[in-house]
Amino acid sequence: MTHATSAPIAPARTAGLPFTPARTALLAVIGIALWFAAAMLLRVIVEVGALDGVNTLLTYALIIPGTWPFVLLTKHLVGLADHEIGLGVGVVTMAALFADGIAIAWFPVIYSGIAEEALKCAAAVFWGAGVGLAIGFVLNRPASA
Repeated sequence: MTHATSAPIAPARTAGLPFTPARTALLAVIGIALWFAAAMLLRVIVEVGALDGVNTLLTYALIIPGTWPFVLLTKHLVGLADHEIGLGVGVVTMAALFADGIAIAWFPVIYSGIAEEALKCAAAVFWGAGVGLAIGFVLNRPASA
């Protein structure tokens, strides 16, 4: 006696990311490198008041066009297809936010010796993470069939 099987309605999902371990690691390294570069820049500009009062608005506004090239650079360095940009930027952002969380909790002096300034720098990293994700989602395109 044979049993007929029906085709699945949707393709089976695979666990994990659709990237090789090497590409995932590269995305994470890029995230940590971008976080470190941002931390060093923020450390300098917080000293001149770029995150005080109305200057915060200007700094946050400048983060938008300043982030765009790094999303495109990540796409190029990792060889992300158009339909992988959003998820790739998600991995980059995850790594950057892990680094930011560790820094602000245990090593806030990376940003500043003044607690309030360190918090402002960490908040600017949060903003940049959101901007990076938004840009990644805007640039993401459906996969071709």
